[in-house]
Amino acid sequence: MSLENLLPKYKAALKVVVTQLKEEHNMTQMKIIEKCKANGLHMSQSTISDIINERCNPSLSTLIAIASTFDTSVKELFTMLDNVIEDKSGEEYNIPKPQSSKLIVDPEDDAFSGFLGSFYTYFFRTTGNTEKIVRGYLNFEPSEDKKRCIACLRIKTGNIIQESDIKKEEVEKEYTGELVISESMRVAYVYLLNQRAGEICMITFRHWYNITGSLKCTMACAITTSSGANKLPTIHRICLSRNKISSERMKLVKGQMLMNDSNIILTENQMKVLLSDENIPDTFKELLNQCFQKDKCIYIQESSLYDMNLSEEEQIKWISYTRAHSSVPKYNKISRRTEESLYSLLEKDDNIV
Repeated sequence: MSLENLLPKYKAALKVVVTQLKEEHNMTQMKIIEKCKANGLHMSQSTISDIINERCNPSLSTLIAIASTFDTSVKELFTMLDNVIEDKSGEEYNIPKPQSSKLIVDPEDDAFSGFLGSFYTYFFRTTGNTEKIVRGYLNFEPSEDKKRCIACLRIKTGNIIQESDIKKEEVEKEYTGELVISESMRVAYVYLLNQRAGEICMITFRHWYNITGSLKCTMACAITTSSGANKLPTIHRICLSRNKISSERMKLVKGQMLMNDSNIILTENQMKVLLSDENIPDTFKELLNQCFQKDKCIYIQESSLYDMNLSEEEQIKWISYTRAHSSVPKYNKISRRTEESLYSLLEKDDNIV
């Protein structure tokens, strides 16, 4: 097979190599054209654009021009292309490997200090209107070659399977993936895959350099798929803790795991429950009463607004219009107040079992 016939396989790899070389040499597309011309070679702006956008197969003359522009040999350029192809084929989870130094994957980097090891995980069930908490374990450890940080999440789903007439086993799901840290965004990203279920999920949480200590607890956001029959996209909070949280302490931690903002929305019945709780101080109850009288909240179940006298199109129209006036949050983020509250709840040893 001729060299010209082999060149199309480098189409995707050439995009990666040229992008990297552009960044390393701090060259714009116009500078590349000027450098080619100075070397007695020709490369048009459209050719460079097609390479960057992976729209054309490279020709031998194009590769010669690229090698000359970036002061390397054609042989070395082919080596870089082959390395990209080899790296792509060896990716375990089909997740693009970070090309920027701002994305840190080396578990021996200082950015990973204090974040490696195991965490207990807690989050609300992603189906049904239930207060039940799903518990699990999330572990971060270096890969065998010490080049990546492997993530492994195991959770008990709460579902029971009957293995025999007597024995019952709770269903456990396992996800594996990788922890990547963004230095510029100050965020930790966890990609996770359950090959058997064909499910990919992602967990993100705030990152900071923790050279002398160990991360005790944090609140993260998770993007997953609902465990219900409809398998709908789901966003929720997940609490990570080095120590197991007691059932009594979990009653308080639950409040930080809700997808809430700085406003607390209570129905009249929920307010009655709080005011009848003997454990809540009278002074705090008085504050609740004052707030409730000052700005009452109307809590409406959307299902109660369906009117048989209206067409389905009209129902959707006016329910959507009403929803647009709702006080529910437009987005959800893990605020500093949430982090501080969580740490305050879990920092003492007597809160841990």
